[in-house]
Amino acid sequence: MQRRGARAAPRHLGPLADLAGADLAIDGLNALITVESALSHGVVLRGRDGALRDLAAVHGAYEQVLETSFAVDAIARLLHGAGAPAPAQVVWYLDRPVAGSGRLRALLESRAEQRGLPWTVQLVHHPDPILAEHAGIVATSDAWILDRCARWIDLLGALLRGPTESSHASSLEGSVLAARPDLWLLDLSGEAAPTRADLG
Repeated sequence: MQRRGARAAPRHLGPLADLAGADLAIDGLNALITVESALSHGVVLRGRDGALRDLAAVHGAYEQVLETSFAVDAIARLLHGAGAPAPAQVVWYLDRPVAGSGRLRALLESRAEQRGLPWTVQLVHHPDPILAEHAGIVATSDAWILDRCARWIDLLGALLRGPTESSHASSLEGSVLAARPDLWLLDLSGEAAPTRADLG
């Protein structure tokens, strides 16, 4: 979840290739809500640090929407599809105090069981410090975490750019988030969007 503004520079940004065999920690609500926003043509902002952020707010409760399953499936394909970077394990951290997190955990665990994904889901009271201290790679756009974690990945950026930025993604699978970026992406970075080479 996001708590303050963007950082001045993406000091720890790594390419997608770094995910191969890595331990990936995902800021669950942060990740899914941003992807849901793009799928529903909500506004997504690119900050000066290159991270993508939505304008949605979670006030004590999270409700799954039509786009939730699509978002989970899109992330699964990006990480574990044919030719994907395939992290060794993925831990989703969800906010225990947020109502609806338990149902979201059930959805994620069901997908992992169905598809044999190396996912575990943790319900914790304060995910931010856990993610900030994670020794592997963190997927989030939370500025407080980005300022403190050892290494973070622009997982959402790669996903939102669609199949042209991910060689293993099929344009025939699921929703194509980058088909109409003008509908959801507002670039406040003051710089050109990262190229495919920047993403690995």
